[in-house]
Amino acid sequence: MTVKVNGLVCDFCARSIEAMMKKRDDVSGVHVDLDKGEVHLKLKANATLDDATLRKLITDSGYNVTGVDRKVL
Repeated sequence: MTVKVNGLVCDFCARSIEAMMKKRDDVSGVHVDLDKGEVHLKLKANATLDDATLRKLITDSGYNVTGVDRKVL
């Protein structure tokens, strides 16, 4: 899934989002694309992460979510 995020401007931003997501039991992979302002997430098999929780995680980290695309990468 791809999460569009405003405010991702530096490597520290990317590393903080990656570290936070890697701690979650439902996430198997995370990549932050600073140029596109996107967080790419891969969930573990049979795991779910609803939009409200995802938005809260990112906004609590200090960023704004502008969209969520659940297409598999």
